[in-house]
Amino acid sequence: MNAILLRGALRSVAVLIGIVAVIDPAWSSARSAPRDLVAVNLTSSDIRAALASLHSSLPGWNLIPRETEGPRIPCGAEEKCVVIADGSRDAGIPTDLRSPASLLTIRPTISPNVSLQSVVVGGGHVAAAGTARVELTREGDVARTQIEIRDGAAVIGTATHEWTSASASVDVPWWPIETGARTLRIEARAADGESTGIDNAIDVGVTVEGVKAAVLVYDARPSWNSTFVRRALEDDARFMVDYRVRLAPALSAGTANGRLDSRLLDAASVVVIGGPDVLTAGEVSLLEQYVRVRGGTLVLLPERRDPGQAARLFGTSWSEHLTAAPERVGPLYATEILRSDEVARTSTVLARSGSLASIVAAPSGSGRVIVSGAMDAWRYRDLDAGAFDRFWRSLIAEGAAAGEGLQLRFVRALEPTGARARFTLRDRRMTPLSTVDAGAVFRCEDGAAHVVRLWPAGSLGEFAGEVPLARTGSCSVEATVGDRHVTSAVAVADRPMRGTKPTLASLAQRVDRAGGSIGSLENVSLVARAVESSPPTMSPVVTTHPMRTWWWMIPFAGCLSLEWWLRRRGGLR
Repeated sequence: MNAILLRGALRSVAVLIGIVAVIDPAWSSARSAPRDLVAVNLTSSDIRAALASLHSSLPGWNLIPRETEGPRIPCGAEEKCVVIADGSRDAGIPTDLRSPASLLTIRPTISPNVSLQSVVVGGGHVAAAGTARVELTREGDVARTQIEIRDGAAVIGTATHEWTSASASVDVPWWPIETGARTLRIEARAADGESTGIDNAIDVGVTVEGVKAAVLVYDARPSWNSTFVRRALEDDARFMVDYRVRLAPALSAGTANGRLDSRLLDAASVVVIGGPDVLTAGEVSLLEQYVRVRGGTLVLLPERRDPGQAARLFGTSWSEHLTAAPERVGPLYATEILRSDEVARTSTVLARSGSLASIVAAPSGSGRVIVSGAMDAWRYRDLDAGAFDRFWRSLIAEGAAAGEGLQLRFVRALEPTGARARFTLRDRRMTPLSTVDAGAVFRCEDGAAHVVRLWPAGSLGEFAGEVPLARTGSCSVEATVGDRHVTSAVAVADRPMRGTKPTLASLAQRVDRAGGSIGSLENVSLVARAVESSPPTMSPVVTTHPMRTWWWMIPFAGCLSLEWWLRRRGGLR
């Protein structure tokens, strides 16, 4: 009886295995992945101390160090990442991370130390020198710092600063050596005993122009003020100056293209008006259209308090201030001064007389209006060591760059290799086109030209685009809108140094915006808590078919073989 039951049981097990194999059941499961943390090195120094601090603050976690080679940090969407940065290198943070990346900053604390905080480069014309405003700080005993500006291997500007305080602002003159997009390196020579040089250099991009800016000088009546401003501009190779002086209601003198009409205003980047108090109502309306619609830069050089018909161009009320001796108005000197205490928040005060604004730039529509209250500054040019000419040349150069009719501007003048450079194309005219036909091509160095796709961006005549930057050097975009043509370039470097402070600030802003945590080497716990509290990374869902494994054949064959052996032993077939 026992043998019969045993044979039945063995046969039932074999049949059951066969039935289940035919059904082929399956189930799915997901398990927590290992506690891995990717530590991305975005420094120019040793990060072993940072890794040791993370390891001690995160027991049980497996740290995986990685180096950043491209324009983005190497972190997968499902990975947990912490970026270790000292500001010497920058990279993009992926937006598809399931857990936001954290930032651990490392700052040099050993003195003596000289640090470049920021650099603003002015100029950019092959016919004139530029100026770089360098902000720097020191720690410890540093008496003197040498600052150099390099274009490749060539030194194109130098300055020496004698330290008297912990921070300083230094203007360094520089001279362009070639047109196009250039990468300039501004470097502060390391002090004796300085332990690190990661914060001693900043790379900036600048486009060196070779074309002349179109400037129109129009005197509604003879004006000494505008005459001397015009002479300063005519002596500068950066400007192509046309002028016209109205001597009587039906009599004027000047160049052929010195008239106030829509066609010539369309071509002018800057318009300088002398004697604005006698402008006619029609001329004022035309200049308003030039500023608000065309987006040009208008410079008013009054010589009287009463602006006449041009009152609406001045924007605010002005009072007259007369002195017996010349007073300082910014870099200029004057005795007949217009001043205002009602400057709008959107305006920029370029120079003051005492505590009140005297030279003001105010936005108006698409353009800007600059009012100079130093009415007789031309009389005292012998007191300012040439500041009169330098002031007006630099101001008109900046106004011309902002007042171009067709503008192509890159978001950043310097980009790393592998990035995509975004730009904006703007076409502004006295009478906007009803339909706009625009096209653009780009090329890097002497490579082949490629068509760029343009997208409408905002108002009529405004477009946006982006180009890939595959190699170092200069990449240019040539654009055409209607009958206008413009070319602009962007500089490309392998690993541009943007300064430790702005680079860390930019990284921190991006990490904070994505919801990540920010800590320093002295306070690793902030990052550790963020990593511990982040949701666990789950492994992918796995579907299992247990009956498809080969070892089920062993019990199946074993049951059938044993059942057959028992039958044969009992004399059964």
